[in-house]
Amino acid sequence: MDLTELKTKIIDSFTSSENDMEEVLQLVDEDQYIFPFNEYEHLICSLIERGGLTYQQYIDIRTEYIIANPNLWIFEISAPRGF
Repeated sequence: MDLTELKTKIIDSFTSSENDMEEVLQLVDEDQYIFPFNEYEHLICSLIERGGLTYQQYIDIRTEYIIANPNLWIFEISAPRGF
């Protein structure tokens, strides 16, 4: 599952109004993302806040993504950065 598929899965899981979805997507598109806060984190939190995405749906999507991308942990490895 790539990031485009992940975003589609999150949007498809939203069960509230189309207007709420459009407002959230506009907010997310206009936001500036700075690590570790990103587009997907903002999208998920906004959809949960509006009541159209449950925590369990989030966990299910997260689990599916992790299973489809088993080597993501490699990105968490950090090298010493002392000067």
